Amino acid sequence: MTTIPRPEYRKREYLSVSTLIDFARCPRRYFYKKCGLTPHGDEPNALSFGSAMHKAVPVALQTFDLNESMSAFDSVWDEALADKKRSRRRAEANLGNFIHTHKDGRSLYKLLPPPASAIVTDSSVSDFEVAFAIDVGLPVPIAGRIDGLCQHRDSGKQMGWEFKTASRLTSSFFDCFEYNVQVLSYALALNTMTQIDGFIVEGMLVDPKKVDCLAHPVYIQEHQLKAIHTWLNYYGSLLLACEAKFLSQGVEFPQDFTGCSAYTHYYMPMAQCEFNDLCRVEDWRSLASIFNIKPEHNFMDLSVKET
Repeated sequence: MTTIPRPEYRKREYLSVSTLIDFARCPRRYFYKKCGLTPHGDEPNALSFGSAMHKAVPVALQTFDLNESMSAFDSVWDEALADKKRSRRRAEANLGNFIHTHKDGRSLYKLLPPPASAIVTDSSVSDFEVAFAIDVGLPVPIAGRIDGLCQHRDSGKQMGWEFKTASRLTSSFFDCFEYNVQVLSYALALNTMTQIDGFIVEGMLVDPKKVDCLAHPVYIQEHQLKAIHTWLNYYGSLLLACEAKFLSQGVEFPQDFTGCSAYTHYYMPMAQCEFNDLCRVEDWRSLASIFNIKPEHNFMDLSVKET
């Protein structure tokens, strides 16, 4: 008999940066998501295509061979998910362009092996992925995976590396990473292993017809690392306090009304919370059936690499 998933919150064994970003927007929305709720309209192709590209791009940077890069892509991608923007054909066009713009010394960087003190995990996307678990003063670690470590072509300095797929490669897209929770948190983690100068964010356009990619360096200062350490500790403490207080009473987390709509959420487009309907009724579980319920992810199997 197939077991039907049901909405259930599980206490955190570790905290990720994306978890804390969700919590900072609204603890109730975070609670719903960690109970496994996801809107029926969510499509898996964008996430799957991005994961496949994360597998293929490091291969492209090492071999500059389209066939090997596509083999890596095919090991992740399911063509049944294909649409006009995301398909094997579009991946081949994107990777071909990526190889052309990065080979023969045209790349702004080269990938480096993970630091010797990086965490080892069996489920890495590539050999260049850097897994980490750092102590910021909380009962549980901040854990995650960074796409890689690289060396700047011109300065020779080490930098973190993050790869992103995007529907638009504009200045407004790259501006999002200049003072960014994910980039700063990953820089803090990398600086516990090796000295870095900042991050290079590599963006790849996802489009039905056009291909493009662009590398954008983000430089980080010491006071910003101190600020993100405070941020991680603050929101991590609040999240764990919510678990301790509200789970013991069998109730959901408190609601942050500033995250409910675009009007209060800084007029950001598409900021309407996807779980608004659940907050309009007395018992949110009565409407849980209008959402998909996906199983919670498992804690990463982390072990310290021997040096």
